[in-house]
Amino acid sequence: MKKFTAFVILLFLLLLPVGHIQAASQQAYQDYLFQFSQYRQKYSEFQVAKNTYEKFKTLESQTQALSATKTMLTQRAQLLHAYLVFLSEKVTEEEGLTNVNRGLYQSLIRTELTFLEGHSQLIPSINSIEDATTVSEQLESHYQVLQIAIRQIVAGLSVGRLSVISRNFDKNVSAAQTLVNTSAGLLSSEKVATVNRWFLQITNKKNLYQQKVEEITRDSTGLTGYNVDDVDQKFNEILGKIGEAKQYLSDDISYLGEVVRTIKYLQ
Repeated sequence: MKKFTAFVILLFLLLLPVGHIQAASQQAYQDYLFQFSQYRQKYSEFQVAKNTYEKFKTLESQTQALSATKTMLTQRAQLLHAYLVFLSEKVTEEEGLTNVNRGLYQSLIRTELTFLEGHSQLIPSINSIEDATTVSEQLESHYQVLQIAIRQIVAGLSVGRLSVISRNFDKNVSAAQTLVNTSAGLLSSEKVATVNRWFLQITNKKNLYQQKVEEITRDSTGLTGYNVDDVDQKFNEILGKIGEAKQYLSDDISYLGEVVRTIKYLQ
């Protein structure tokens, strides 16, 4: 009898940041957490059955191991399904996404859900450890495609959330500029010069933010790799750039605060 292989997809892909949980996705998120807990339990039971079979090689231990394997494979598919449904809810909620990107991400999710449905239908027909290995490897061989799709969506959701902050910030900058213009005659020349320097800083930093967002979008859209580790490394670089873009916005918000403090007292 062929030795058991490890029937596990690394679950770090299911722990990617997805931003604030809103009411509409709360139920999907709770289901994901439940399925994750179930998966950990079923995988632990699978490990026990697998080790028992490898130690004793009896017909009974083989039967128990096969049953535990089918249960674990079913739960693994359900966990992935739950996470994709949760992502779908987040895509629907995120007001910062363009309609084009929203449609693209939902299409990616539907494709992966269809794959998982087909994969799940194979599990009940497993009658041997060899069958289980073949069915498990069918999903594992698809892992890189699934990994890329999920990472593209998570990156897109992050950029969407930043775009909402950016739009609100732009409105506040516009309001501050209007206030400065209408109060120009009441401000000292020194304060006008100071405010103009802060607005210049804001413009320069916003340009850096926009360049970084364009870079993130380009990298995530073209995300690929020679293997899973390569894709993961590239995605970590994208996450770093998302952090940089967020910091640019944070700096700009602090600069706008300096403008407000400068013009708080007109004299």
